[in-house]
Amino acid sequence: MPQPVARAHLEEAKLARTRAALLYLTDPNVSLVDVGWRIKEREGRRVERQLTVRVHVHHKLRGHALESLAQARPGAVVSEEAIGFPCDVIESSYRLHPAVLPVPASSTGWAPSTGWAAISPISFSTVSARDRVRPVRGGISLIREGGTAATLGAIVLDRRSGAPMVLSNWHVLAGWAFAPRGQRILQPSPFDGGVFNDTIAYLDRDAMAVGLDAATATLLPTVPYINDQFGIGPLTGLAAPELDMRVIKSGRTTGVTEGIIDGLEGEVWMSYAGFGRSIRHIVHIAPFNTSNVSAGGDSGCLHLERSTRRAVGLHFAGSDAPDYALAMAMPQVLDALQVNLALA
Repeated sequence: MPQPVARAHLEEAKLARTRAALLYLTDPNVSLVDVGWRIKEREGRRVERQLTVRVHVHHKLRGHALESLAQARPGAVVSEEAIGFPCDVIESSYRLHPAVLPVPASSTGWAPSTGWAAISPISFSTVSARDRVRPVRGGISLIREGGTAATLGAIVLDRRSGAPMVLSNWHVLAGWAFAPRGQRILQPSPFDGGVFNDTIAYLDRDAMAVGLDAATATLLPTVPYINDQFGIGPLTGLAAPELDMRVIKSGRTTGVTEGIIDGLEGEVWMSYAGFGRSIRHIVHIAPFNTSNVSAGGDSGCLHLERSTRRAVGLHFAGSDAPDYALAMAMPQVLDALQVNLALA
């Protein structure tokens, strides 16, 4: 079993990551800055257990192209001396993970506001995450009125009132800067067969102001719910993400998949409905025993510690080639929204 990183060494890396974000995150070629294991890209993407500050880029420059950049813009070249800690440069681009393929307007008369939705036909032979599922639970299809398709993360309880609420992403439950409090949330999404009467909740609040793509919606009193993750089982609690932690998730599109955490405390600049936002406390997850850890339509699902089913991250984005998932650390998400997991 790999030995955990010494806390002092990890804190030193986090401070260096802050310096790296200030130096490089505004560069349009930089997609993410985090702390994690070095990745040997030319050796089958082998992970080397050396703690580094990692600068992820859309296009990794080599040879003459790197020399030209160093001459023209020396400050744009990732430098261990400037960061003050061993560093790694990883080639990977990340995008939000709502559903992504074009579809026509739904039979309800609603057209997805972006003109995009998802992925493959609904199966009616057995109950799937894309069906109308009651009681509602984590891992099933939902979206705001006028959206495409994404995933219900979990049922949570308001810390002040105790009211049950739906937890997912801001871009799933709100979707635009002027989303009204009380906006309808449907389960399943219209693309998955949902209709007006499948409204289960109304938008309540979000955490975008503190750099977290997370939101809650108040569950209707008539909608039953249980503590469950579709295809996995009930949540057992909350845990902080750690390097080398094995995780499992249930998403609307890719179902139940496994991953392993290889990066922590990431920060990314992401475009949301025409405006940019810095998203923080990012957990970087690589596939484990699978080729695909997540895809469009999985936005909003939870990543759980595999051995205990404790919630560790709220999924919101990922990359396709190579395949990675991005989540936000669950303790920070719950504190920002002032909710607790509904574990009873």
